[in-house]
Amino acid sequence: MTIEGRIHDGMVVFSQPVPLAEGTRVRVEPVVGPEAVIGTERETLLDRLGDVVGAIDDFPEDLASQHDHYLYGTPKRQR
Repeated sequence: MTIEGRIHDGMVVFSQPVPLAEGTRVRVEPVVGPEAVIGTERETLLDRLGDVVGAIDDFPEDLASQHDHYLYGTPKRQR
């Protein structure tokens, strides 16, 4: 059974009369994503990988431009 409603002044207000007995335990799930919940934000890639960003500081200076050489052993490209 699904019963729809909205949050109003911090309380769930159902769109129609609810056929449940007083004291019945219920579970409430937001219809939209977690960004609708106050105090939560979508986690960015930097948030998730922040621990490893900058963890290695001895990469070659030309790693970005010569990545195939370092990954696969191909000859270095001429600049």
